[in-house]
Amino acid sequence: MDLRELEQHLSEPEERVEFALGVADFYMGKKERAFASLDYRARGAAVYSRLRSVLAHQLCDPETRALRPWVALAAEGDARDLALVLLTIASTSAGFAASVSVPLAALMARRGLKDICQELRPVVPAFAAAKRRAAKKK
Repeated sequence: MDLRELEQHLSEPEERVEFALGVADFYMGKKERAFASLDYRARGAAVYSRLRSVLAHQLCDPETRALRPWVALAAEGDARDLALVLLTIASTSAGFAASVSVPLAALMARRGLKDICQELRPVVPAFAAAKRRAAKKK
């Protein structure tokens, strides 16, 4: 993981970082060279909101719906420090690929974590979700 790329994303316009996130998401896991003419920026914006809500479970206390104390402390500091914390969480705890984690962390640090805890959704166990889908098919 290259921290220079994180620094670069922190200084670029948000649209460019969304574009990079969309490109990383599209090409992640592709074994062959794939070429597509997509709106990568729109894809990046969609990926951002989806992954932001995933990270909300790592960053927020579900009972108080507030940032965990150590996250709040990081959010008060420099954007680079917050981006580094978010990058670490995204790539280790959440298991996102580094190609996605770097632009995601940069966007989240620049946009802030103001309302992220409001995005907490109840976690549905995988077997319950599968059971619900099977019931819909009937």
